[in-house]
Amino acid sequence: PGDWDSFMEMAVAHLQNIIVFGGPGSGKTTYGKTLIDLFPAHRRMVTIQEMLEDPLPFHPNHVHLFYGHVVGPKALVASSLRMKPDHLFLTELTGDEVWHFIEILNTGTKGTVTTAHANDSEGGYARVCGLVKQSEVGKGLDYAYIERLVRTSFDVVVYMEKQDILEVHYEPEYKLALLNGQRQRAK
Repeated sequence: PGDWDSFMEMAVAHLQNIIVFGGPGSGKTTYGKTLIDLFPAHRRMVTIQEMLEDPLPFHPNHVHLFYGHVVGPKALVASSLRMKPDHLFLTELTGDEVWHFIEILNTGTKGTVTTAHANDSEGGYARVCGLVKQSEVGKGLDYAYIERLVRTSFDVVVYMEKQDILEVHYEPEYKLALLNGQRQRAK
């Protein structure tokens, strides 16, 4: 174990894209809200939520977008860039909106926080890749390409169980290797 609080404060300060994995009730959404509160108050925040889980009391310049039966998360993610967010927070990755979210992460939006259900961090990567495959674009993409894209889009990966952080992955050298076409971690 390490000093996760200090590490995560530095990750937020350096505008890292963060994903928190865990099962239902693991604390991932609560932890995500804690991370969001670390961003400077003057920054413009856009949240995409099914219901108001994070009112952003410390960030007056915010927009909350809600999805449901009429408008899905995919449409909200796709339109969120028009709102000029400094930071985008998608409460949970659940379906084919993931492709648009990954695109946003790779077009200059830094300092995002999201969550997804998974049994561990490696399973989390596989789950996010599977969600990308559900999209119209993802159906035509090679799985290896999707996996590289997912692994290079998130800077910090957290896995939680029962409100406890069990795994934190921050591997900038591996990310660079993947971006340069290598598939293996340096030894």
